[in-house]
Amino acid sequence: MSDATPDPTGEHPAEETPVFTKAPQPELPLEARQKKAGWNKNRIGIWIVVGGFGLFLIGEGIVGILTKAR
Repeated sequence: MSDATPDPTGEHPAEETPVFTKAPQPELPLEARQKKAGWNKNRIGIWIVVGGFGLFLIGEGIVGILTKAR
């Protein structure tokens, strides 16, 4: 049994749950937003390196399949 006394009105107060939201982010100036969203040399370089590695893996897989078939 609990020691809590029953509510005489029969109503239970609604338990409020805390609302967790993200902290507001500062608004970037227009020039900074355009620069951030566009292409830059670093992104292009990463795409070239990752794409080259992917093509290498695909090529190695095809060569492996062809040499296994012989």
